[in-house]
Amino acid sequence: KSIRRLRSAGYPITEEQVRALAGPSGELCKQYIMQVFIDAGLCTELYGPHYRHLFKTQPDGSPGIATLSFPAAVPEEAVRLVVSAGGKAVLAHPGQMETLPGLKEAGLWGVEASHPKHCPKDTELCLRLAAEYGLALTGGSDFHGRYGEGEELGDCGIEQDPFSSDPSLFLFCRS
Repeated sequence: KSIRRLRSAGYPITEEQVRALAGPSGELCKQYIMQVFIDAGLCTELYGPHYRHLFKTQPDGSPGIATLSFPAAVPEEAVRLVVSAGGKAVLAHPGQMETLPGLKEAGLWGVEASHPKHCPKDTELCLRLAAEYGLALTGGSDFHGRYGEGEELGDCGIEQDPFSSDPSLFLFCRS
């Protein structure tokens, strides 16, 4: 659908070009569309003005012409599925704090407190809520490989301080 909208707007792109980047899984995403545009010389960066024009909400409130929508699970259902499969469900990119009681009831195990886009206020909120709800703390670099936004694998995380007798965890984000 997005590729059809792009073609209707005059962009020289085909589904085959995007699928060639998607590989065997065949999942289409914004980054593959942008890579086709970069390869064609239509733009020079993945997450620049062209990306925002195509995929993000515009200043007037209208959607970008190629906004993608994906079916999403109900968060509590997703947590229950992870737990039933023997996994540990963690709330990543915590922006759904209002759903935390229901997620905890569904089996939520942890919350991502260390993330490269967290400001100190975000981290403090995660730490407070983790303590309040008895959740484990996790951290991650949000690494997306060549289609990332500059993050590096292992940039953020949680470790035990090896130089302290206090077993508490500390958060880190390398810059």
